Amino acid sequence: MSKMNEIRSEVEKIKESIEFITDAKSANEFASHINEFEHVGSSLMKARSLFAAKVNSLGLVFDKETKTYSDAA
Repeated sequence: MSKMNEIRSEVEKIKESIEFITDAKSANEFASHINEFEHVGSSLMKARSLFAAKVNSLGLVFDKETKTYSDAA
């Protein structure tokens, strides 16, 4: 498998996981496991970008002290 195909495959797995994020609990669960994916090339950067877009779209709030997300007030 070429490097580009490996990256695409890994990004697809990440996208599928991000689709299941619906609230702060699932966002925190994903964030705690993001490094468990077999990142290839730029897939970690892509994962972080997709994750950030998802939590923003859900209006989740990041607590810098606890380093966790919470649902919007």
